[in-house]
Amino acid sequence: MVRITAGAGTAGSAAVDTLVDAPRIEAPASALARPPRVSVIIPAYNAATTLDETLESLATQTLSDWEAVVIDDGSTDATAEVAGTWVARDKRVRLVRQANGGVSAARNAGIEQAQGPWLFFLDADDWLHPQALEHLVSAVDARPEIGLAYGSVTRVAPDGVCDPFHCPEKLAADPPGMLRHQNQVAIHVLASRRLVRELGGFDTQLKTSEDWDLQRKIAFSGAAFLRVPEAISYYRMRAGSASMDGVQMLRDAMAVLARNPPPSPAHADDMWENDDFRLTLYAIWCAALEAGAGRDPLGAFKDVDLRLIDVYAHLDGAVECMFDAVRTGGRVSKTQVAREWGRLGPALEPLLARLQHDAGRLGLAQILRYALEERAAREHDEGEPLQVGSTLSVPLDLFETLPDIPAPPGVDNVLLRMSSGPEQIGLLRLPLFGPLPARDLADVLTRFFHRKYYFEINRTLSRPTFWASAALRVPLALVGGLPTPAGLKRRLSDALKAAGHAAAGPAGPGGPTSLTRAAEIVAEEARALAPTAPLRPWPRPSAKAAVLVEHLPVLMYHRVAEDGPADLARYRISPAKFEAQLRWLRDNGWRVIGSEDLAQGLERWTGFPEKAVVLTFDDAYCDFGEAAWPLLKRYGVMAEVFVPVDKVGGMSDWDASYGPPAPLMDWPKIKALADDGVIFGSHLATHTSPDGLSSEALLREATRARVTLEAELGRPIRSIATPHGAWDERISHTLTLAGSTIVYTTEPGFVRLGDQPRRLKRFEVRGDLGLDAFVATLTSGI
Repeated sequence: MVRITAGAGTAGSAAVDTLVDAPRIEAPASALARPPRVSVIIPAYNAATTLDETLESLATQTLSDWEAVVIDDGSTDATAEVAGTWVARDKRVRLVRQANGGVSAARNAGIEQAQGPWLFFLDADDWLHPQALEHLVSAVDARPEIGLAYGSVTRVAPDGVCDPFHCPEKLAADPPGMLRHQNQVAIHVLASRRLVRELGGFDTQLKTSEDWDLQRKIAFSGAAFLRVPEAISYYRMRAGSASMDGVQMLRDAMAVLARNPPPSPAHADDMWENDDFRLTLYAIWCAALEAGAGRDPLGAFKDVDLRLIDVYAHLDGAVECMFDAVRTGGRVSKTQVAREWGRLGPALEPLLARLQHDAGRLGLAQILRYALEERAAREHDEGEPLQVGSTLSVPLDLFETLPDIPAPPGVDNVLLRMSSGPEQIGLLRLPLFGPLPARDLADVLTRFFHRKYYFEINRTLSRPTFWASAALRVPLALVGGLPTPAGLKRRLSDALKAAGHAAAGPAGPGGPTSLTRAAEIVAEEARALAPTAPLRPWPRPSAKAAVLVEHLPVLMYHRVAEDGPADLARYRISPAKFEAQLRWLRDNGWRVIGSEDLAQGLERWTGFPEKAVVLTFDDAYCDFGEAAWPLLKRYGVMAEVFVPVDKVGGMSDWDASYGPPAPLMDWPKIKALADDGVIFGSHLATHTSPDGLSSEALLREATRARVTLEAELGRPIRSIATPHGAWDERISHTLTLAGSTIVYTTEPGFVRLGDQPRRLKRFEVRGDLGLDAFVATLTSGI
């Protein structure tokens, strides 16, 4: 962490008194005989406390051939006196005074006075790296076609913590494309004076975004951009600056975007090239900026339709946008956001609620809340646990003694930041219903690292350097000697178990633990709904086969119907297409098995019957009973339907924004189909995405959905398809505690030996999928 203790500037007359007797700085004789290489334009309004530091950073430049034009824009403090002292001290500094006209008018006045062929724009509360001008000017001297050069900027929070902001290399490769929708660099750029004057300078009608507007004009003129890799300047995060006014920034951005030329036909269908989409995303940024500054974030949304952006589909971008903006408005460095979340998190709540309302998606606010908390926790670089909203962020060295994890009030999940010494391994989020003793934690981690999928997506544990460093800190007796690739998971398991036992001892923390409290919640939900009669097993057609294979496809359908909203066509297959698929399966020797057989093949490592497939249907639409089941019976195959129990007999209201919702089956129909051979599983209760439910809410809803189905059908319910396919370790652990042993996602791919039954992939059968594509999906793994 870098901290700058200078930067407050010298106040008012004290600065003048200090500098009056300072020796005069003489510019080099060569610089006096010709125009300077670069003119630094410094607009200043009531900048007496910071201007001295800004000019001092110029005086210490390794490139001395410069001039500074300070424009006092009608200041009412001692700005002119501070600037005047520098004029008397250094011939390279000039002062222009004018009535207050705004920052754009001030810069334009400086541009008119500038003598150098290059202009550098510097605000009176920022300062330069000592080699900034040398890096920039030497770079453009070698490239005469350059119209603008830029470098990296460091943002400085009020407490002095530095936050590097690396300007993108892509900007130099495609200036018009990169600047079309978003400002990419700070005001601190080197630009051709001739080109800036030809383009009319800064737009005085803009109070903000004027730098972006000028950079766009330079880009659209065809001039080349150049990026220098070095740090150039320091930008002070100051409460009163124009760039901290989210409402004004959005208003000005709308004016700038209105000047965009028509998009290229090649990008006509690219959402990220859509002006309205990008404006909406920027509106979210401005709203989060307002929240960080302690103002009403919803004030930024006038005349902006948030429905233009699917926040869930662009979750990572939306989260990064809000994270950057709220810390900017709060004037907090990245590494300190987690510590400030008690202030910043609640300030974002009105924005999260508005995004959920406009998207019409239940649970979106909670999804964003968890994601933002994790984003903040990832930047926290200190070694102790820290509560970030509802998330407890815990650093965890896997080869140190495992800790007991507490459960502070308001926390419902723990984010384990796993490492081996200085080497980061990854993040693991778990539900937290109470304290988690070290022995329970060791058990969870042991199961986690035994799963094949983790080693497929994170190869850290397979690198020799990881185990070499671990061997230096873990007694060899603990892991049975130096581990080999074949024994990685077993020996890690031994180490974790030993660490857990050493940490927790026989008792562990007092009071209900996370697991015991979870069991209490499940019992509370089940008590009023549990079936009174013994549950009957589901019928299971024989799945014996002479040939067993290591993978099989699971197919995911929604509706089997001719008509429906055009925007939902991908989720609807015609009965004729569906029958053609069933006919092909029959004619080519494929058999349909159920989830229980699939899970058995995984758990026993016996594999699956050759040419086996599982057919699943989400949401329990009426057309399953009316169109799909008669065809399934005709071809003698089974299917599994996932039911959102609170919606039974109602409508698919989660699709209402796309058109008239489709009707869902009622309990009499579901019971009749169950008696006729259809297998049913859970789709939760409210059709809310599980990542949009708190840990306790998810545990209660999953339990209630399972027990309701068991009570209505008299059969055990062990499978669940998560609404919208959401899955992570927190969801998986919670669903397991609720009694689900088979969990389907919407992640595409085959189910393979080694997969865990609580994370099963499925192939979506889209409405536009032709028979050839259907066959290719099934046979691509053969």
